[in-house]
Amino acid sequence: MRNQTDGTVYVEAQGPAKTVAAFIRALAAGPTPYAVVDQIKQVSGSLTNYSNQFTVRR
Repeated sequence: MRNQTDGTVYVEAQGPAKTVAAFIRALAAGPTPYAVVDQIKQVSGSLTNYSNQFTVRR
């Protein structure tokens, strides 16, 4: 997940279809009451071999 210079947020997600669908619904709900999600564009792609680690970069 990363913020883009145009104000959008780029996210890549992969996993079981039900899990990804739930993740997209959570994204649509917005992170806080003060944020607004106007649109979600979903594009299918090839799977990436991500490691099992989650890292937050600051």
